[in-house]
Amino acid sequence: MARCTVPQGKSSHDYRRAELGKIHIAKKELGLDDDTYRDILWAVCRVRSAADLDSQGRFKLLAHFNYLGWKPARSKRPKMDAQSRKIWSLWYQLKDAGLLANASAKSLRTEVKKLTGRDDLRFCDSEQKNMMIECLKKWLARES
Repeated sequence: MARCTVPQGKSSHDYRRAELGKIHIAKKELGLDDDTYRDILWAVCRVRSAADLDSQGRFKLLAHFNYLGWKPARSKRPKMDAQSRKIWSLWYQLKDAGLLANASAKSLRTEVKKLTGRDDLRFCDSEQKNMMIECLKKWLARES
């Protein structure tokens, strides 16, 4: 049986909280009253509260809600363009090479501000992102 692992940077607590949020959103969107919801919890997972569910129980309950017709909403977050992905990739390569003490989004924003004058990578145009890519490549090559 394959084990589910938590990706680096995310804790199992984060996933639990997100899954419990989805469960409660599904309950609301399916129009379930509290008694019906608790009956489903008992019938599907043998618990009376979603807080008592383990990860397998949360998965089972969400699958049951999907069976009932609930579809989770798609993320409204815009997808990252190829240049931004490349910048993040280079940023993490610098971190892995020991050249950055902190590879957080805040530290990248600081570097973006220094190099482009923009407050965030999202506000950079294609030319500025290309310049960032080249600067990060040179930094990696110089220090490697």
